[in-house]
Amino acid sequence: MSLQMHAAVLTEPGTVEVQQVPVPTLKNGEALIRVSCCGVCGSDVGMVYGRAHKYPLILGHEFSGIVTEVAGEQGRELVGKTVTAAPLLSCGQCAACRSGRPQACKSYLFMGSGTDGAMAEYVKVPVDHILNLEGLTAEEGALIEPITIAIHAVKRVQPDCLSKTVVLGGGPIGLLTAMVAKILGANKVILLDVDERRVEFARSLGIEAINNATCSPEANGAGGATAVFECAAAQASLRSAFALADYGGTVVLIAITKKDVVLTPEDLHHVLKKELLVTGAWLSCYVPWLDNDDWRLARRLLKEHRIQAAKLVTTWGTIDDSSAILEQQHRNPGANIKTMILCSDEGEKTTGKLSVLADTQNTRTCLQPI
Repeated sequence: MSLQMHAAVLTEPGTVEVQQVPVPTLKNGEALIRVSCCGVCGSDVGMVYGRAHKYPLILGHEFSGIVTEVAGEQGRELVGKTVTAAPLLSCGQCAACRSGRPQACKSYLFMGSGTDGAMAEYVKVPVDHILNLEGLTAEEGALIEPITIAIHAVKRVQPDCLSKTVVLGGGPIGLLTAMVAKILGANKVILLDVDERRVEFARSLGIEAINNATCSPEANGAGGATAVFECAAAQASLRSAFALADYGGTVVLIAITKKDVVLTPEDLHHVLKKELLVTGAWLSCYVPWLDNDDWRLARRLLKEHRIQAAKLVTTWGTIDDSSAILEQQHRNPGANIKTMILCSDEGEKTTGKLSVLADTQNTRTCLQPI
């Protein structure tokens, strides 16, 4: 009889159940991780209330934990180490993979999307996708993946074009993009959002922020941007990106949407007349044999205390809370910035949060920011 574990399982559109499922079995070259923390991403919410690639599906791709077992000789030194892992599982054989661009692989799987993820007590990963946290906390480790998204996006812009950067959207990726842009050379960074709660949160982190629902961003100095990052996945936001960009500026599209996006004649006029460079940023780049990819840089920024990512975690919960957490973020996406789920007793040991999360008679833990 196989060992069982607790997991948040998407069983059908709109339904997440906490189930007992088999602990993953390993093939040669794979490692088993006892998950400490798993962050909730907006894409998790989108899959629950939209369509997933498969059912049933264990959610989650932003995680950290401790390696408990390795199959084969590779990576035995990782057993007992606190790690994270890159969730994009590329084929390793196509031209994109061979050129060091696995995020462009045509046949990749993504943990928590095309294959089971980490919102569970255990997860299995390829050994060569593991990143040793080298002394970082489990909480910081679970934040590395979203940091890499911001890093990858900012690196799409030439450093000398970052001088005046505007970020559209104050969710976790927008906030991290603003932080990373500043670190990588931006002289001025302005974040725009239509939700006053997110604007105030950005300001609490020292980020200049404007509520563009209540005032004109052009009138408040956001116009003439050399780089604009669209992190909101909204039609109005995309139009603002083209309008706010300066002549010769770069517009980076990060956010994913499943809705139609329409370019108006005015939008196209901005792109053409201002000769804008419009580019996309897809996920992030993890290459096992490189020492300067997005993941190593994210780890270094955390180790050097140059990015305050942990301040984005406003809410904690457990696997038992996962359905309520996802429903809440669907109903009220601006209520929390980043929610972190403790997936095992390793999470309690490494974060000390479960004592804070103890249920009271009338309060659900997952709805209480810490």
